[in-house]
Amino acid sequence: MAIQHGASIGLCFAFAATIIAYPALPPEMPPLVAFALPLAATAIWGLLAHLGRHSMPIPGGSESAGAMTALFLSAFHVTMLIAFVGAHFWLGRFLGVMVGLFLIVTGNHLPRLRPNLVWGIRTPQTLGSDEVWKRVHRFGGYIRVVMGVGVCAGSLSGMRGFAELIPAAVFLETLICVCAGVFFSRQRRTIGFQAHQRL
Repeated sequence: MAIQHGASIGLCFAFAATIIAYPALPPEMPPLVAFALPLAATAIWGLLAHLGRHSMPIPGGSESAGAMTALFLSAFHVTMLIAFVGAHFWLGRFLGVMVGLFLIVTGNHLPRLRPNLVWGIRTPQTLGSDEVWKRVHRFGGYIRVVMGVGVCAGSLSGMRGFAELIPAAVFLETLICVCAGVFFSRQRRTIGFQAHQRL
């Protein structure tokens, strides 16, 4: 598929760019740190591909999740190298926009996912009920898109402390989705019990 081909090219470019830029990086920086993002992207892609081959089929195009993540991390890494080596610190805002766009794209994709063991919000509640899975991922998709728009706006505005807020926002999104799964699951059981009582 195109996304896998693009991710392969992106990873090759990220590794090549790091090799070229490494002499200009601070001498105290270990090679492992310099190559951390491309290595992490490769590991994530490989792990998701392995899990995908050993689990149920994943509808909705989520089999490309690993490749999409690898492509994003590769682009992020190359942009970061340009900003660091060339002292183009204004590119930091562009990196923030990239993160925001990634959140928007994956947020739009969440409502189309179906239960699987590789990608999505996987809790006992969501994996135990198709209805709960759909409701949580629809709700989580809205949250992630709004968060992505906020990340883009905050990055372009040059908001202080913005980089520290992104991990906190992702953690908050995850917490809200897990709580939503518990709530929807209990609501479903309550409705089912009430319907049973009427019979």
